[in-house]
Amino acid sequence: MRMIGKQTLEELEIPIPSMERQHRIIALNQLATEEQRLLSLLLGKGKQLVNYQLSMIMDQL
Repeated sequence: MRMIGKQTLEELEIPIPSMERQHRIIALNQLATEEQRLLSLLLGKGKQLVNYQLSMIMDQL
């Protein structure tokens, strides 16, 4: 396996997004996280509704 030389790493330029862009990235990540939380909650509520409807049907038999 080839190693990367120290000098090569020292000369490597790593671009850093502006603070505004970093804030937008963070906001987008927070929205995606909230979306996942809400989708999970919706899925759970849907399962509860299906189970309730099934129990109502079973009670009528």
